Formats: sequence, structure tokens, C-alpha cells
Amino acid sequence: MIQLYILIGFTVILSIIIIKNIIKIPTNPSSTQQITTPSSTQLITNPSTTQLITNPPTTQLITNPPTTQLITNPPTTQLITNPPTTQLITNPPSTSTQKIIPIELTSTNTKIFEKFVNETYFNKKDSRLDNVPLLVDFSYAGYKNSEEDIKIINTTRFNVLDYGADKTGTEYSTTGIQLAINAAATNGGGIVYFPNGTYKISSNRDNHDDKIYIRSSNIVLQGENKEKTIIYMDVGKITGKSWLFNFLGYSSADLYADVTQDAARGSSYLTIDNTNNYITKYKKGDTIKLSIINTPENLQAYFDIYFKNVPLNPNINLEKGYSSLYSMYEVDSVDIATNTIKIKGALHTFVLANRFKVSRPYKHLENCGIENLTFKGATKYLNWKGEPMAYYHFYGSSQEVKNNVADINIKTQLDMLHNAGWMAVQFNFTKNCWVRNCIHDSLSQFLTIEADTRNHTMENILVIGTKTHACITTKGTNHLINNVIFKVILSHGPSLFGGANGIVIKNVELVQNQCQDNHGWNPFSNLIDNVKYGVMKNYGGAEPNHGRWYTVWNFLNQVDGTTYNYDFWLNNGFASGSICLPIIIGMGANVKSVIDVEYVEKLNDTGKIYPVSLFDAQLKLRLFKNNINRPSIYITNPVTSTTQIMTTTTRI
Repeated sequence: MIQLYILIGFTVILSIIIIKNIIKIPTNPSSTQQITTPSSTQLITNPSTTQLITNPPTTQLITNPPTTQLITNPPTTQLITNPPTTQLITNPPSTSTQKIIPIELTSTNTKIFEKFVNETYFNKKDSRLDNVPLLVDFSYAGYKNSEEDIKIINTTRFNVLDYGADKTGTEYSTTGIQLAINAAATNGGGIVYFPNGTYKISSNRDNHDDKIYIRSSNIVLQGENKEKTIIYMDVGKITGKSWLFNFLGYSSADLYADVTQDAARGSSYLTIDNTNNYITKYKKGDTIKLSIINTPENLQAYFDIYFKNVPLNPNINLEKGYSSLYSMYEVDSVDIATNTIKIKGALHTFVLANRFKVSRPYKHLENCGIENLTFKGATKYLNWKGEPMAYYHFYGSSQEVKNNVADINIKTQLDMLHNAGWMAVQFNFTKNCWVRNCIHDSLSQFLTIEADTRNHTMENILVIGTKTHACITTKGTNHLINNVIFKVILSHGPSLFGGANGIVIKNVELVQNQCQDNHGWNPFSNLIDNVKYGVMKNYGGAEPNHGRWYTVWNFLNQVDGTTYNYDFWLNNGFASGSICLPIIIGMGANVKSVIDVEYVEKLNDTGKIYPVSLFDAQLKLRLFKNNINRPSIYITNPVTSTTQIMTTTTRI
């Protein structure tokens, strides 16, 4: 019996040894694996490569969502084949359904921004006409909705000297520049290149049509060096506003289909009438105009909501300029089944069913730009006797001229010379264009962006020289004016005008007594973001200077020993600055009170409020949410002030 037990035991031991050898995991002498603590790195060495895998701060299994991956070593088949170079692998974006906001909400953030994050940021469709959040998403302003860096599409170079331009400033270069532009247009685009030098244009003060035209997409005017490449306008025009460089697309598209459902400000959806199969005419990327149908009945219905809580100001004609109540949007998607157009971005006003229309798709010029150039005006102002004098805003309407000049034509010419004699650049019927790294030197007006435009970027502009009329005047929708520095006072700072909406004016440094200009004819829903040293008065244009939803974020009022009390509406005419119930968040330096505002927070705060830039914070939220990687966007943590590059996995 004992022998039987010994035999059974020996058999069991032998079986265990055999089973262990059968299921043993093979090792590879050329591959080693070192597993460290969760906060350090894991080195997996394979025969062909070394791969560095960085673990997150907590212990976790390295997987490939949604399933776990098994990495085996050769000679068996590998589910992951490592490339022949070392690469850093980061964790993929979370697939959790929880709202992950890539910005830290702390006590330093403003209440209105927290409300935007918690309520508006995730809203998609909304038909409310009242009681909607005050902040909309302004981050769609700028070239390609600020989702891409500015890019020159066609880099073929056309040197203006090869076409007869003179860089010595002796001869006029108008014809040579135009010929170079024409050659680029024939090529399908290109860089019209200006070597360092001075290029004289504007030869005839009486010739309104003495202009340079850019009528094709993908054309960029580029100087060699912005300080040393000068476009010089020697003669002022007296024939009305006459821009010397004109980027001009096709004419406007007619209004087409009725909007059949109400839509809230801040939403993105327009449902249209499809009686004639209208919805099939639109596609992703199209540009459309959304406009009120201009009848007294429709305007009154709109005013009943727009001015619902606004006290009547007898000095202001509410209807003036509201025929320009329209916006330009990019189509993001089309749902034929529901007759719905989704726009790229947020509606900047509420929309009333059957009182608004959308246009046919536009044919815009696009991807055109100006960079690295100085535009300089001679600014040789004359008085009514023809004698030299200093610049005078609307000199032709001055008492001196009224007392001495009876001819209305001479009065008009004097006004034009002083206010519009040296005007440089105009964009109209254009989209996704830019002006960057340029100098405005003694011009009547550097740049005008007209109404039928969208998504332009104007950045890194320096304003120098003598006092003149204006720098940048903006209409249209979703333009970005960024980093403009004034070294001389003008009659108007960066100007919102004629129905401008969704415009962001940020990082602007004004001079003493300079206004950020609101020029009337119903600009609405615009953002003034991180602007300093100016004042909010002394505007021009027509009343009201600005309509609803004028959003001021981190405005540092000038420090001059004066205490400022801003009455924005009830007791103001247009010259003082009539703004319809602005939204004020962060207004510092000597501002004692504000009257007639829709919302105010952090008034006369001595430091910056957070986030420092509303536009930057909103852009960061959107790029993160939509997994959009724009390499040149750097994100500053509003709490720690540390900076890092923006990627699709950035979480701060």
C-alpha cells in the first residue's frame, strides 16, 4: 500500500513539472523589460527599436482604448509594430462622458465666465429669444475661425521690380505693382514681393479711379522688411473715399430663403423654408448672409425684444442704421431632412421666424494678405486758402470754413482731404484674409474691412507719425484685431462700424485720451478684450454708437488723475458715447461708476481679472473640446501663469 502512495506522489510531481514546461512564457534574450514605479517611465526594448512610454501620475494599465493590447516579443507576431525611431507616447484623450474643461475654475475666475463654461459652452441648439446667457463664444473670430495658422497658399514670387516698379521713390510705381498683381492672378495666386525701398503711388488727387485692384484669391503683398519697405502716398485724394489697394471679390448674393424657426443668440442652427428645395443649394464651407427683412413691421417686432429693458433716450433715433442688421457666416453642415443649416460659430443676435432671410452662397475672394510693409502718407493738409495747416477733423464743416467758403463742393473737398485723403487698403466681399506686421504712418486711414466680409485677422500693427483720422475701421462678422500699438493719437481708435458683429479687438495699447471707437450704424455683439490706456467716450459716427451686447473685458482706463463716471445710455448723445446696455467685466483705473449697463463685475479692480483674455480662454475651450490642434497656440494657465503649447490632449 505504501508503494502505491509513493507511486502516486511521484506521478503528481512529474505531471506538475511537465505542465509548467508546457505553459512557460518564452523569453527573448535580446528584449528586456524594466517596469518602474507609476510616476516614472517604462522602458520596453525590442530588437529593432526602443520605445519610451510615459505613465500618468497614477498606476494604470497601458492600453489601447477600448481594448487591452498584448505586446509580445519577436519571433511571435506583435500587435504593435514599433517604428525604427524613439517616440514619446502620451495618453489618448479621455473617452469619459463627463465634461472635462481644460481650464481651472477657481475663485479668481469671474462669475460670468464660470456661467459661460457651465451653461453655454455645451449648448448646441436654442430657440429662446430672451433670458439667454450674456456671453456668446467669440472665439470664432479671425482667419479660418482661429482654428488654423495663417498660411500662404501659393508661394510663387512675383517681384514688383521685374514689372517696372521703382524702389527709389523717384518714379510712380502704381502701374508696375498692378502688373505684378495681374501676373500672380494669372498664375492662380502668389506672393507679390516688394524688396526694401520706397514705392511712390497716388499720383492724381482728382482721380478717384487711380487705384490698385486685387481681384483673385491667394495673392499676398509682402515686403522684405516692414521698417524698410515703404508704400508712399504723396498726393491726397479730394474725390471721396479712395483706397489705393482694393481687395475686391464678387458682388453680394441676394436674400433667398426665409428662416422659419426662432433662434437664440449664441446658438448655431437656422431652419429655413424649403418650398423651392432651397436647402440643397448649400454645402459645408459656403458663406451666407443672415439678414432681417427690412420692413417697419419686422423692425418693430425685433425692437420689441432688442430694446425690451432699455430706457428710452430721446437723443437717440433707434431705427437709424438698423437696416444693416445682418451677419456673414460659414456653413458648417446641412441637414436636408430637417431643412437646417448649422453655422460655424455662434449667432450674434436672436433671429425671428419669418422676419429673417439667408442669402445664396457668396463667391468671396479668400486667402489674400498684406504683410511686412509700411504704408506712409504725405499728409499735406491745406486750409480754405490753399495754405498748409495741421490736420483738422472735418475741417470743411468747421466754423472757419463756414464763415469764408460758400461753395459746398470746396467744403466737401476740404473734408475729404483731411478725413480721407490718404487711405491705404480696403477689403470687400472677402473671407479668411489678413494684414500683419505692418506700420501705419501718417495715413488718413490705414485699413477698412467692409460689411460683406468674414473672418479676417489684423495683427501686429504699429501706428506712428502725425495725428490723423483713423487706423482700422471694421464692419462684417468675426474679424480679429490683435496687438495694435498706438504711438500717436488719432481721431478714432480701432473702430466698430456699420453692423459689425462678432469682432474681437484685443491686446490694444492706446494713448492718452484715445478712444476705442464705436462709430454707429448698429454694431452689435462685439468684444473689447484686454485693451489699455484709452477712454470710453468721444466717439464718432451716428447714435447709438453701439447696439446691444458690447462686451468689455479687462479694459484699463487711462490714468491721468481724473475720476471717470461713465453714463453709457440714458443721458448721452452720440458724441459722448451711447452704448446700449454694455456688459462690463474688469474696468480698472479711476472708474468710479458706470450707469445703464446690463452687467458689471470687477469694476475699478486694480489688477487683471481672470481669465485675462476672454477670447483666448474661449478659444482654448473650443479647440480642446473639438480635438483641434493648432501648433502655434500657446496656452497660459490663468492660475499659475505657466505657458505650454496647445495640443489635442492639453488639460490645464
